[in-house]
Amino acid sequence: FSALGLAPDESIDLESVQLTIDGQGVTSIAKPIASAAAAPQRSTMLVLDASDSMRQPTGGGISRLDAAKSAAEAYLNAVPGDVLVGLLTFADTTKLEVAPTTNRTAVRTALRGIQTSPGTSLFDGVVAATDALGDTGVRNMLLLADGANGKSTNTLATATAAITEAEVGLDAVSLAGDAAQAAQL
Repeated sequence: FSALGLAPDESIDLESVQLTIDGQGVTSIAKPIASAAAAPQRSTMLVLDASDSMRQPTGGGISRLDAAKSAAEAYLNAVPGDVLVGLLTFADTTKLEVAPTTNRTAVRTALRGIQTSPGTSLFDGVVAATDALGDTGVRNMLLLADGANGKSTNTLATATAAITEAEVGLDAVSLAGDAAQAAQL
């Protein structure tokens, strides 16, 4: 656990810390970490499908792209401030819109400016996002797409190998209209 916001002269009585899971007490030991510097850097890449298929409407009457943008905005509103967040889009090619940063304004500005274009390089987007996240710290990506790959030079197998080898977590949100498209995610 963490206890943010304590004054410099305040501390936690570690003997009084109790852990419960589903209302049941669990034996645990509370220890302070050496320093905030010991905590790993956390980074997330928002990976958005900017292909023309994202213009299609969702069941809610807005475009798939607008639904993806809305989900990305919700993520930006909820993610802790110390997490680096980047933005990568893919259509015919991939584009690193914003490298991982704590500057949420930069990410939001780039997010709002995304326009669609032909082609879908879904697997290339996953590989490029993995590369852009680097190789240190806790790294994740949030993929918002309709799942219809079409132009990638990478395959599903190479994209899967890239994220597995780099130990990058991937959460995929399908904005697809059918199960066949969603299956690629």
